[in-house]
Amino acid sequence: MTDTREKLTLTQSRALDTLREFIREHGYPPTTRELGDALGVRSTSTVANVLRLLTEKGYIHHTTGRARTLRLVDAPDTTHS
Repeated sequence: MTDTREKLTLTQSRALDTLREFIREHGYPPTTRELGDALGVRSTSTVANVLRLLTEKGYIHHTTGRARTLRLVDAPDTTHS
């Protein structure tokens, strides 16, 4: 099966990998602020923009304005080796 979604930038890939790891460790998704802390980004609007782009590209689904509603869309692992 070929993945037809848009490719990710390095920042988007890091965010997706961080989301995947956080969910694996905690069993639930991070808040915007927690994701920003994990990525070293202070601006929640910057994190929200990354989440919006990941949603538009089909890698995640979440309900805007609601905490911890993010879920990963089944996808190939984007971890860089």
